[in-house]
Amino acid sequence: MYRYDNEEPLSVGGWIGTLLVMCVPIVNLVMIFVWGFGNGNQGRKNYALAVLILSLIVTALFIVITILNGAAISQAFSEMQNLTTY
Repeated sequence: MYRYDNEEPLSVGGWIGTLLVMCVPIVNLVMIFVWGFGNGNQGRKNYALAVLILSLIVTALFIVITILNGAAISQAFSEMQNLTTY
């Protein structure tokens, strides 16, 4: 059975390069999608897909928490206004 280039494990230098690219704003977003949906190294592809999945989960949690905080603040202002009006 033959191993293809995209199945070879990344070297230490390859991972250092990957992490350095992830430090550059905007470029990191583009590269995550390129690595995640391209035909490159399988290890890097799995890493990029994991980053995308975790980003979606964190974004969804952030949206839910923001909505809940907004509702709580709105409720608090509404109750405060009811207390000040006689």
